[in-house]
This record gives sequence, structure tokens and C-alpha cells, in this order.
Amino acid sequence: MKQIPYGIDDFERIIQEDYYYIDKSEYIRTVEKQASYVLLVRPRRMGKSLFTNMLMAYYDILNKDKFEKLFGHLVIGQKPTEWANKFMVLKLDFSMVENQLENLEKDFTEYCFNQLSLYFKRYRDIYSMEEREEIMGCSSIKAAIVQLTSLNKLKGLRTYLFIDEYDNFTNTILAARGVKAHEAITRGDGFYRNFFQGCKGTFERIFMTGVSPVTYDDLTSGFHIADVVALLPKFNQAIGVTETELREMIEYYRSQGQITRTADDIITEIKPWYDNFCFSSRSYGVDPTIYNTDMVLRYLKELISEKLPPENMVDYAARTDPKKLDHLVLSEDLANREERINIINEICAKGYTTGVVEPEFPARDCGDERNFKSMLYYYGTITFGGWEDGEPRLIVPNKNMGDLYLDYMLKLAQDQGLQLNGKYKELQSAIREAAVEGKWQPMAEVIGRICQDYASVRNEIRGEWDLQGFLRGLLCLNRYYDVWPELELGHGFSDILLVPRGNPECPTRHSYIIEVKYVGLEKKGKKGEKDSLEDKVKEAGKQLAQYVADHHLCDGALLRGTDLTPLCFVFKGHRLVVSREMGIVVGIVDKIVEMVENKSKMG
Repeated sequence: MKQIPYGIDDFERIIQEDYYYIDKSEYIRTVEKQASYVLLVRPRRMGKSLFTNMLMAYYDILNKDKFEKLFGHLVIGQKPTEWANKFMVLKLDFSMVENQLENLEKDFTEYCFNQLSLYFKRYRDIYSMEEREEIMGCSSIKAAIVQLTSLNKLKGLRTYLFIDEYDNFTNTILAARGVKAHEAITRGDGFYRNFFQGCKGTFERIFMTGVSPVTYDDLTSGFHIADVVALLPKFNQAIGVTETELREMIEYYRSQGQITRTADDIITEIKPWYDNFCFSSRSYGVDPTIYNTDMVLRYLKELISEKLPPENMVDYAARTDPKKLDHLVLSEDLANREERINIINEICAKGYTTGVVEPEFPARDCGDERNFKSMLYYYGTITFGGWEDGEPRLIVPNKNMGDLYLDYMLKLAQDQGLQLNGKYKELQSAIREAAVEGKWQPMAEVIGRICQDYASVRNEIRGEWDLQGFLRGLLCLNRYYDVWPELELGHGFSDILLVPRGNPECPTRHSYIIEVKYVGLEKKGKKGEKDSLEDKVKEAGKQLAQYVADHHLCDGALLRGTDLTPLCFVFKGHRLVVSREMGIVVGIVDKIVEMVENKSKMG
């Protein structure tokens, strides 16, 4: 039986040791049709390194005798391109470079020369001892690369450079030390910029991967050398797992007797957590959405070995580094700090924002609204999800990334002085009562008090976005429920759905769907306030009626057989002034929804 290649990015090992391989070899032709130098950026743990290693194995002149074993069963092996096994291959993986600024240039140079040494060992029959020693004796890696490629041209050899994680250590420097430290190595006479200048015009082809095009923009300002293909539709499915590929994988392990659950059952469970990436606005609605590769492999590996899915569906290893997100949001080096925080609030509350993703921009401009949203896209925390008013809708792709925002929202509040330690146990106890006994009122009371404290450190609640984002983050602090914001139900989007986690240690019997309304502080006068509050409650009741009639809730699978209680929370400023259970008779709801649908069809 083929093993799950979780954590393995060595293509030759995967093929030779008969691990399961999702065939991406058809994209070799796509890469060849681009310019000579290509930069492909994708979020962490999507499969960039494995894709790079596949390309290396395909082009390496030393793999000619084992080409059939490596590629014969793959799409590209049925009709190889002319460039198969025609190149000398040099691989640099800059995730291996130490990221301490004080020794960075020294570590970078040592690493590159070590890779050159391995290159010469691999191709030892092609170079004389004198040639190897002369190149290894160069004073800089730039000089060594120029001399190597010049020698290869004299010998009639073609050279292909692969740089994996080209921005790994520079992103760490940017997050830890700021823009100036980043520019010191990527601009002017910076050593990393000099290295890239040495690459220009020396290698016949270069293929690079990374997380964002920011470092590239700084490195190559004035002498761009590569096509940045991150947003092109033809590369949309090159990295990651499509649902078709996932189903084929599941069916293989079912045929081996390793999985008893159906593909539909598994996909229903993991889709909300790992799916929904789209890497080109023009691919939305045309191509299938993409699953995160590592998340899928982690899930299947545990399902096969333990016969149970992972206890925690959140894959922290595949998330964006919180420190990098923190730098991006709070950095004093970047302009418009308050605007960046507001964008985070908006995404937490609505589950999306709108904006155009920029193909490249320098580090110093990351704080601009459009570039900031672009960086969130490149980190994988938002992705293309449709259109709104002529602009791309950038949505939170799944719960794994949604929880990151909610965790971060709470962190911002605590950084500004909110004390949750004393209230955490109280909130846990109240949520337990709601989950096990159906007593939701203590939960509402604790939430109301915490929201008041939150307002005191935030000066004021700035509106529904800020409030909902904080509330969702707060409700994530429990063992009983997964918090699903903005779930599409009944032709609308619910504010908060508390879905049982299915943990046998936490026997949840009650689920909740909460509609949050907000009455601004500008509303004055007792009569006006009463009318406004009642209007909000009625509005919430109509929305909840539509939601609870949706088949996702009616069939019971999502709620794991628990009783669903619709709740309405109305806030006035920072105060929770209404918390009410909405008595909805589900038998009549179908008629209400039918009327709404008919009205919608009539325009």
C-alpha cells in the first residue's frame, strides 16, 4: 500500500519508495511556456517545495536513465517535452538560511557555497579538479555563479537554477526588524540584491517559489528578471489539491481497506476547514477550489493510522506565522496603522473584504490599504471568492484561517488592556451550561460584561464589524463548539453558528444560532430607542427564520443531533441590551422561505 507522504517534499523519494503522489506533472508544460525566469508564490504548506523538486528531477541531466521510473506513469511521461533531462540543476532552498541579522550575510554565503559543493559532487564526472577549485575559491557567491555558468556555456551545458522559499529569511527579517532592516539586504548594495544581480543573464532558466512578491520587488527594482505568475489562471491548480484529486486519493485508500468512511462523508467534514482557496480572480466559478495539501495529508494520515480524524481540525503548522501577521498589522514602519486594524475588524465581522490584489509591490508600501489586503491574500488568510461592485471579493477561505483572525482579534484586545484571565473560567462554565443544559442566559450575561470591558479599552465600539469580530473571537474560547461565522444559510449569511465539536469528553446537547444587531450611540430618546430595539429584534427574527429552515440545519448532520436554539443579541454601543430566545416554529418557516424565494425570482 502506498504511504501518505505527509511532511515529505522529496519527489524522487516519493516515487521510488512508492508513496502516494498527486500528479502535477502536466504543469511542466505550463512552466515551459512562460519566460525564462519564473516566480510562483503560494501560502505556506501548499506543496511548493514538492513541485520544485519534481521540476528538478525532470530536467536533471543525470536522471535520463531513470526517467521512465520517475515519470513513466505520470501525465508528462506519456509525451515528454524536448527539455527533459537536458539541464545541469542547481538547487538553493533559502528556508535553510539562518535568519539572525547579525550573521545573515555570512550564513547566506556559507549555505550557497555548500550547495555549490554538493553540485560538484553530483556532477563530479563533468568538471575537472582545477575547475571545481577555481570556482569554489571565488571571493563571493555572485562571482562563483557567474564563473560556473560561463564555464557551462563553454562546455555546451545548459544550467537551470531553482530557488525554493526565496523570501523565507527576508520575511522573518521584515517581521522581526522592520522595513529598514529588510531594505538593507534587498536594496542598494545589499548582499541579497547583489546575488540576484549575479543571477540575471547567467542561468538559462530560473524557477523560484515563495510566499509573496514583496521581497522580489525590492530585490529586482530596476532590473526585473522573472514572470510573477501567482495570479494567472493557468497556475491556479498547480499547487494544492482539487476535490477530484482528493476523491481519487480517498477511493484508493478505501480500496485498500484502510478507510471505511465514504468520500462524501470525509469531504463534508474537512471541506469547511481546508478547502476554498482560489488563486486567480478569473478562475473563480470556473476552476474548482483548492484544498491545502498539508492539511489534507495530515487528516488522512491520522484517519488511516488511528481510524479517527484528528482531534483538533486546526492545523497550526499550515497557518500564517502570527508574528508575521502581527508585524503586518501593527508595524510602526508602515503607514495607515489604524486603517489596517479596521480591515482586520471588517474581515472578522463579515468574513470578507473587497479589493484588487497587486501582483507586486515593495515592503515599504505594505501598509497601503490595497497592498495590505494583497499581503493577507498572499499569506493565504483571504482568497478570491467572487465579485462585489466591480471589485474582487476577498473571503476568509475556511475555518482554519477564520480561527486565526478570531484569535488575533482577541490578542489585539488583550494587548490594549483587556483582562480575560479572571473571566475565562466563568465564560467556560457559562458555555458548558448552554451546551449541556440548554441554559444560555448565563453565557449571554458573561458575554455582555466582557464586551463592556472590551469597550473600555477600545474607547468605544466602532460599530457592528468591530463588535461581531470580537464576539466571535470570544466565543472561540471553549471546548464544546466550533464557531462558524458568516455561514450561508437560507439565502443569507448567519452571524454566529455554534456547532458541536463532537468531542465525547464534552457531551453537547444544544446548539445555537445567534443574530447580532447593533444600535448606534447616536440613537437618543426613550421612545426612539424602544422602537429601534424592537425593529432590530423583528429583523433578527425574520433572518433567523430563514436560517433555521436551511437544509444544512434541518438534516441534523451539521448539528450532530443537538437541539438548535435561535438567539438574538442587540447591542447599544458597548452594552448588550437585548438577549432573547426567538421562538421560531420551523413548520411554518418553509412557507416563509418559499415566499422569499418567489419574491427574489420576481426581482
